[in-house]
Amino acid sequence: MGGPWPGTPVNCGIHDSNASLLPYLKGHEAPFAVVSTGTWVIAMAIGGRMSRNIGNLDEARDTLVNVNALGAPVPSARFMGGREYEALGAPAGTTPQGIAAALT
Repeated sequence: MGGPWPGTPVNCGIHDSNASLLPYLKGHEAPFAVVSTGTWVIAMAIGGRMSRNIGNLDEARDTLVNVNALGAPVPSARFMGGREYEALGAPAGTTPQGIAAALT
């Protein structure tokens, strides 16, 4: 199916969390987990179960199935940990009160 600009080059890339998983896919056997950190914390469970029937993936808790660079499904969980890390890195955030405030 052609678009309005036939012959337009398209480049594909890879998201940073998926890129961090790739070396482990080539060097380890399942099961194992990789946690990629940044703005988002992405926990990827290679060889993990993916059945919604057993209740281990809950979209309300931001658990989902991603696709790795090789095209295989990967059960994953994510949360925006970068905000909390930034809050804890501020001078006021290093106090017990600042840590408690960042975690609530």
